[in-house]
Amino acid sequence: NWLPDTEFRVGGFDRVRGALGTNQSSKLTLADIAYNFTPEHNLSAYGYWLDQASTGNFTGLANNSHRVLGVRAEGGFPLAGGWSWRYLADLARQDAYAGGNAAIDAGYRRIGVGVSQPALEIRADRELRTSPRGNYAFQTPYTDLYAYNGWTLQFITAPRTGWRAEWGAWSLFGEFHRFQSDAGSVDLARERDLSVRYDFWPNAFARLQHARFTPERGLVGGKEVRKTWLTFNFSY
Repeated sequence: NWLPDTEFRVGGFDRVRGALGTNQSSKLTLADIAYNFTPEHNLSAYGYWLDQASTGNFTGLANNSHRVLGVRAEGGFPLAGGWSWRYLADLARQDAYAGGNAAIDAGYRRIGVGVSQPALEIRADRELRTSPRGNYAFQTPYTDLYAYNGWTLQFITAPRTGWRAEWGAWSLFGEFHRFQSDAGSVDLARERDLSVRYDFWPNAFARLQHARFTPERGLVGGKEVRKTWLTFNFSY
């Protein structure tokens, strides 16, 4: 292996299936190179190039084609008693590509720390999607919306003024989110999420989840949202 402990991936997509089950033509190219300098630590550089005028983000721009280039570090250090300290740092830049609107120029930063063991994890994260001029914020049209935006899915599109999101997580499982604009540091919303899981058998479980979204003064027209749902999972 001429590059030990290194993984390189590249891919292209001409059609994407969205979260609502709709198929959309796309010209999406992805590239990623990752290096494990120790078994517990990973450093990667990535990029994607999206030639697609309409992405599903409601930015008000006629052409949302863009590219993203970034670096990411993730890993952990063993502690006593089966615990480990975990960390994550992510830094990226998004700008116009393939005729995209010149307003597309924003940055992304995320940092997270926590402690974990096989049965328990406690961590806190902070995400920043910048809006240098207050008219466009870093967008993630193909992200896992539940990962950072809360379970009520009130932020499918990042506000034009950008945002600063802080959240904590613990493995009951629960999360707390706070959203602020990047431009002006205006409070946008808060959200609290809680999930409880019960395993009936090794291949079957039930999960009860509750989410409460509370808008702040900076989210014009925002409404309070409360959701409670029960799911059953059986694998065979």
